[in-house]
Amino acid sequence: LILLNRPLLLLCLSQVIESVRQVCYSSLPFFYKHTLNRYGMKTYVEMASSALSYGGLLSVPFVGKKRSSRDIVVWGYLHTGICYLLLLIFGYKHLWLVGILIALGGLPNAAMSAARRILLADSTDYMEWKSYQKYGVAQRNEGMVFAFSTMVSRISALWKELLVNTGFALIGYQSAVSINGVMTEVVQTPQTLHGIFLLVAIPGIIGNLLPGIIMLFDNFTGKRKETIMSELEEIIAE
Repeated sequence: LILLNRPLLLLCLSQVIESVRQVCYSSLPFFYKHTLNRYGMKTYVEMASSALSYGGLLSVPFVGKKRSSRDIVVWGYLHTGICYLLLLIFGYKHLWLVGILIALGGLPNAAMSAARRILLADSTDYMEWKSYQKYGVAQRNEGMVFAFSTMVSRISALWKELLVNTGFALIGYQSAVSINGVMTEVVQTPQTLHGIFLLVAIPGIIGNLLPGIIMLFDNFTGKRKETIMSELEEIIAE
């Protein structure tokens, strides 16, 4: 039944690949502290990003009247991916531009989270319809769907940690060391400082654009979804 559930599989696949963009978020504090030498900037950018994100969440009821949940997720990914692509192109010479791009990148996050929950719930309807088409028996199991999604979330969390540690090892990042019982910061090389920037920008691009493209293949939306739901109502009525 899970293998029949195309919307669920695409949603979970995008979630696993989205782990790549979590490398970007994990690297941001190091970017502010070491590369920019402006750790206080972290607070202001995160406040702006959070405010924009909740503003995006408030827009969901209005946007949802014209766009499907899938579209919200797809355009959210693409929006954030473009912001980090611009960051990679323009670099980090201008702090104001860095702050604006990172803050704008957080705009769709809360709206996407809400839309993903809707898509997860909708996938149970698709599974019920598809199982009837395949086996002649409508099988619906919300518990199975949410359990599978939770398992994928845990796999994604582990994958993210592996990627973060590997990324910092590749750029030669050195952690603070203890000298005579006193923790001392290591001076990072220019190559490592630029490497931290790349750990922000590149995963921010890949971890958003690829999941966005994957979600475009979810065709349980628009008129097709309306047709399937009408058929499902008839099946249930029988």
